[in-house]
Amino acid sequence: MTDVHDLLARTHDALARAEAPLDATRHDDVLSGIRRRRRRRHAGEVLGVGAVVVALGAGGWLGLERDGAPQPAQRPTTTATPTGAATPDPDAGRAPALDAPGLAPALVMPPGTLEAATPGWVLTTQRPSYFSGDPVAASAPSAHVLDLVSPAGERYRVLDLPNDRWVSVVRWEAGSTQALVTTSEKGDNRVATLDLLTGGMTLLDGLTGGIEHVGRTGDGLDLWSSYDDDDVLVHDGQRVVRRLPAVRDGVLDRSGALLAGTGPAPGADAGDGDPGSPLVVDVATGGVTVVPAPADDTCVPFGWSGTEVLLTCWEITPEGPRSTGSLRYDTATPGVAPRTLAVEGDIEGPLGRGVELADGRVVVGGDPFLECTAAWGVVDPAAGTFTRGPEPPAGRIPLSVDAIDGAAYVTTGTQCTGDGGPVDLHRVDLATGATVLLSGLPDTTDLPPDASWISTMTSWTVGTS
Repeated sequence: MTDVHDLLARTHDALARAEAPLDATRHDDVLSGIRRRRRRRHAGEVLGVGAVVVALGAGGWLGLERDGAPQPAQRPTTTATPTGAATPDPDAGRAPALDAPGLAPALVMPPGTLEAATPGWVLTTQRPSYFSGDPVAASAPSAHVLDLVSPAGERYRVLDLPNDRWVSVVRWEAGSTQALVTTSEKGDNRVATLDLLTGGMTLLDGLTGGIEHVGRTGDGLDLWSSYDDDDVLVHDGQRVVRRLPAVRDGVLDRSGALLAGTGPAPGADAGDGDPGSPLVVDVATGGVTVVPAPADDTCVPFGWSGTEVLLTCWEITPEGPRSTGSLRYDTATPGVAPRTLAVEGDIEGPLGRGVELADGRVVVGGDPFLECTAAWGVVDPAAGTFTRGPEPPAGRIPLSVDAIDGAAYVTTGTQCTGDGGPVDLHRVDLATGATVLLSGLPDTTDLPPDASWISTMTSWTVGTS
């Protein structure tokens, strides 16, 4: 996953290389623009890029590098350098890895650590950069690394990555020595498999430009939203095997068979101003079911509970978006109107994308682009309850949530303050509430005078089974 603050960092990076750095006013305008685009996208407008987990470089986000802006003279190498020891060393597990300003402290990774990792371990990339000077511009990154973090917060250095390219982890099966990543160089956004032992990358055919990883089907295929042609691409690791109708903000059910999101209804012209409808797409056949949501509200699927699609609805008012409640639509009885999802202690505002647990509960957070709220937690549709998760640190709000095997993974940032600072990552045990900091904020003593960090952790993914 990537977050809005890292998209801002990439924007500064690209502008600085184009000799057009952002001053403080333009920085605020970019942040406001991202939030404004997000609101409009949720209202149903097709924007061509996503703002939550699209792993793009800054040029891909703002269209700068593709427009012929000056590029770095030095080209990155195609392989990164592994930093793990070449031979077993009984003391290697406690040896500190090389450090750089802004990096979280890490240990040299002993051989076999990757292969022994179990679901719940996390891969994360760090690329620290800061704002300094007038006009404001992003610094060159102090380092670019990929780390492995245990559920207890122990961090191991896996690879050193090239500083002048972006690499974002997308999917990783715990215990594997390969990960699915996106990579961006000179505005050329690609998808690749990354060898975690050697750093070698193998580019995948058919996946370029503005793309977002949606999830994995029940038969092991990856789904990608393409913002270049508005299709959903089904990829088998070698090639695109089929295309599905356009679905924005897609969320898969637990079986990986049905994809819910928003898009033009069958037969509608996507260019005629149609704001789009809630849809469910069969990923095997491409068949589309339109969810009969209220016409006066904007309703977007935010998760699944069994065969039911859960929708969050709102209306746009002069004061901003106002939540009008949540709905549940059973795909087992198509055509039947959605029912109200009554939840005691309902979370404030519209909901962001949720993750279904094995028992049908859904881990959710507010949508920071629509409503500033510190609330996140677990919705139980069967019981009609919402249980809040632990509050984030003061002044910070949840930006994204993921969940696996009874634990939630929550990033927090200062999105609502307008400060494009870095994000952190917490693991929360959903049974006990115990919280472990997996990726913290950088040390401000590493900064030059009058500088502030904008980016450290740039992506992360939880290892799955």
